Amino acid sequence: MKINKLNNEELEIWLSLARALGPTKFSSVLRVYGSLDKALKYLGGLTNNKRVYSVQDARKEIDSAEKIGAKIIPACDSDYPDILRNIPGCPSVITALGDVSLLSREIIAIIGGVTLQ
Repeated sequence: MKINKLNNEELEIWLSLARALGPTKFSSVLRVYGSLDKALKYLGGLTNNKRVYSVQDARKEIDSAEKIGAKIIPACDSDYPDILRNIPGCPSVITALGDVSLLSREIIAIIGGVTLQ
């Protein structure tokens, strides 16, 4: 996976796709379509009366994280831990609260899902 920083709009699309598809399908769709915009159009075609995690939902999640000082880190970001990125089926995105520089050190972490309201 190419490592690069996403702008705000790209992060919203990334998060929307990640939450809607899950890590394995997300990686496959991104690889096949080659860009976030094309992958988002693919996702739009999947809606067929299903609740999809929209870009607006992603924006709300990002805002909620920022309010508590957390950072949403996509797998393509340099702050994403390499050791985690190299695991097959790794999370497409993680949310970190605290010193993100610690993510590049060998440490023990508890990783789980939390819904921010």
